[in-house]
Amino acid sequence: MNLIPSFIHRRISRRPSLVKIVDNMGWLFFDNVLRMGFGLFVSIWLARYLGPGQFGQLSYATILIGVFGTIAALGLNGIVVRDIVNNPAESNTTLGTAFFLKLIGGLVTVLFIIGLTSYLRPDDELITTMIVVLSFSLVFKSSEVVKYWFESQLQSRYSVWVENSVFVLIASIKIALIIGEASLIAFVWVILAEAMLVAMGLFGIYLHREKKLLQWSVQVERAKSLLKDSWPMIFMALMLGIYTKIDVFMVEYFLGWDATGLYSAALKVAESWYFIAVVLTNSLYPNLIAAHSGDKKEFKRKLAAFYSLMFWVPVVVTAIVAVFSDDIMIVLYGDKYTGIAGVFSLYIWSSVFVFVITASSRWFLVNNSTKSLMYRATLGAFSNIILNYFLLRALGLTGAAIATLISYFLVAYIYDLFDRKAREQFWIKMAAPLYPFVRLSSELRNQKA
Repeated sequence: MNLIPSFIHRRISRRPSLVKIVDNMGWLFFDNVLRMGFGLFVSIWLARYLGPGQFGQLSYATILIGVFGTIAALGLNGIVVRDIVNNPAESNTTLGTAFFLKLIGGLVTVLFIIGLTSYLRPDDELITTMIVVLSFSLVFKSSEVVKYWFESQLQSRYSVWVENSVFVLIASIKIALIIGEASLIAFVWVILAEAMLVAMGLFGIYLHREKKLLQWSVQVERAKSLLKDSWPMIFMALMLGIYTKIDVFMVEYFLGWDATGLYSAALKVAESWYFIAVVLTNSLYPNLIAAHSGDKKEFKRKLAAFYSLMFWVPVVVTAIVAVFSDDIMIVLYGDKYTGIAGVFSLYIWSSVFVFVITASSRWFLVNNSTKSLMYRATLGAFSNIILNYFLLRALGLTGAAIATLISYFLVAYIYDLFDRKAREQFWIKMAAPLYPFVRLSSELRNQKA
C-alpha cells in the first residue's frame, strides 16, 4: 500500500479488490517509470556513443530476437493468468506445464534463429555473432511463468523488485562500458547477462514467498490444453512482432545501417511509454474477467470506461509531445541524429492505436476468441509490409512512420468492423471517447433531479 497516495487510499479503503488493483498498478507503473526514465537515458547515451551505424546494428539484432521471442513465449501470458484466476486449485500444474513448454519453445527457437542467421548472413560475422549470443536469452525467458503467478495474484511488486534490481545493475554496467569505450559486442553480452540474472531472481523470490516450486508438475493433458488455447496466440504474436517491427528490417534493407539507427532512435523515444497501456490493461484484466461472468450490461459499461481511458490518455500525452518534438530530439540525440524529429512527430501518434489495441486484445481473450487475434495481427503484418514497400521507397523514413500509423489504425478499429463477433466491440470503441462526457451529463441530471 505504500505506493498509493493517502487521499486515494481513503476513498477506496472499503473496496479491498480495488485496493489490490490500484496497488498492483502502482508497482507496475513504478517499474516501468524507472525503465522509461533511467533506461531511456542509458539507451540515448548508448546511441550517441555508438553512432547511427552501430546503434542500428544493435537495434536490428535485439528487435530480431524480440520478434522470434514471441514464438518462444508461446502466447501463454494471458492464458496462464486466466486459468490461475479461474482454477486456482490447479495452479501448480498450470505453472509447471507452462514452464516446461516455454523452456522447450526457447531452445527450439534458439536453434531456428542460429540456422536462419547462418543462412541469410553467412558473410556478416558481427551481426551473426550478436544474434546468436542474444538468442540464448530466450531460454531464460521461461522464468516468466513466475511473473504470471504474481500477476494473477495482483502481487506484481515481487517481480518488480527483481527486475528493477537487475535492471539498475545492468544499466550501471552499460554506463561503465560507455565510459570505458567498450566494443559493440560487449553490450551484447551484458544484455544476455540481464536475462540470466532476472531468471535467477524470479525463481529466488518465488521460492522465498511461495515455497511451491517443487510442487510444480508437468501434465501432458494440461500441455495439450494450453497449446490448444495458445496456438493462435503464437501465430498472432509472431504477426504482431512483424507488423510492429517490420519497418526496422525494411529500413535496413532499403536504406542501410545509418538509416536504421536514426529510425530506431526515434522509435526508442516514441515507444518508451507504451508500458502504461500494458500496466493499465494487466491491472484491470482480472477485474474484467470477473465482470464478464456476471451482469453483461455492467461488463459493457466497464468495457466502455476502459476504452475511454485507453483513448484519452495517449491522445493528451501525444498532443503535448508532438508540439515539442523538434526540441526533444535535438536535446536527446544531438547532431549525429539530425533529421529524425519529423519521423518522431508522426510516429508518436501511433501510441493512440497501440493503447486501443492493447486494451481490445483482452476483450478477445475474455471471449475466448484467440483466432480473431490471430487474424487481426495478420492484417497488421501484411498491411505494414505492403505499405512500407511503397511508402518507404517513395518517402524514406517518413514513409515508414506513415505506414505504421495506417496499419495500426486498421488493427485497432477497422478489423472489428468486419469480424462478426467483434462488431459490437467496434461500436463500443467508437463511442468510448464520448463516455466521460456522457457520464458527466448523466451525473448532472441526477443532481438536478
